[in-house]
Amino acid sequence: GGGTFDVTLLEMFDGVLEVKASCGDNKLGGKDFDQKIIEFLTERFFKKHGVRLEKDMYAMVKIREQAEACKIALSSQEQFDVCIPFITSQEGKPLALEETVTVEDFNLMIEALVERTHTPIDTVLADSGLNAEDLDMVLLAGGSTRIPYVKQDIEEYLDIIPTAAVNPDYAVAEGTGIQAGILSGVIDEKDSIIMTDVNPFTLGLRTLHGLDMDYMSVVIPRNVTIPVTRKETYYTSWDGQSRAEIEVYQGERRRASQNSFLGRFTVGGIPPAPAGKESLEAAFSYNQNGMLSVKAVIVSTGEEASIDINMMEKKEQHGGRRDV
Repeated sequence: GGGTFDVTLLEMFDGVLEVKASCGDNKLGGKDFDQKIIEFLTERFFKKHGVRLEKDMYAMVKIREQAEACKIALSSQEQFDVCIPFITSQEGKPLALEETVTVEDFNLMIEALVERTHTPIDTVLADSGLNAEDLDMVLLAGGSTRIPYVKQDIEEYLDIIPTAAVNPDYAVAEGTGIQAGILSGVIDEKDSIIMTDVNPFTLGLRTLHGLDMDYMSVVIPRNVTIPVTRKETYYTSWDGQSRAEIEVYQGERRRASQNSFLGRFTVGGIPPAPAGKESLEAAFSYNQNGMLSVKAVIVSTGEEASIDINMMEKKEQHGGRRDV
């Protein structure tokens, strides 16, 4: 899609569609392909005219529009002529941006981006315990899958020809409508399927772990079937601590700050006590509607605070004692 790259491995049997594993890169999408073309055009313009366009807001809006048009066109033709008659001026003279971008140029630009799709694919296969040869179908969704180089890379990497059995631009909207119909009962049970889903990314809190103040404490690991509720217990970090700030993150990195920040809230009223004597229980509840509810409770008093996070709008070790 435009902003993220997601891979899901599913198994269908007897009217049940089960998500076996899911993974992705929430910082990789069609907009990154656009950005590569933008960088190509601005660099060519600089070499020709010695003028940097990156700080010219008007110029960059025009270039961004042309970059997207170029990307789309190169899915069905061998080259695209970018022409912006007046992009800026130099010594009182108007300058135009005129450049021809070929499919070969574009493929070289996005090669590293496309290779980044391999890691989530490998992760999904490993998490599900399957090999590429076990796959019966690779189904494409999202506008970026129209790019021939993307299809070619998938075919070569998995040794299976991908199929576009659904409209890649409408797949998410259509799937959402079907799932809403199933959940609401509008679609009759005999005409629908039962679908199980998983949590695609690890969810947790930033905690103090030893001397590390940026530790990602996992509460719900990735690929846990949802809906799910998981709880973890944490302990105060210093003497007399009266409040704790709860920061929620999504991602697979050990350092919390390297994952995707989802939200924060504060729980107060912790009774004064030596460090490690008072505890908080953190509960994460994640449902099929994409809502994550995080609640922190002071065990000794029952005082609590919480936050609700719409995961659909956020597009990144169990055991032992950890300090919050």
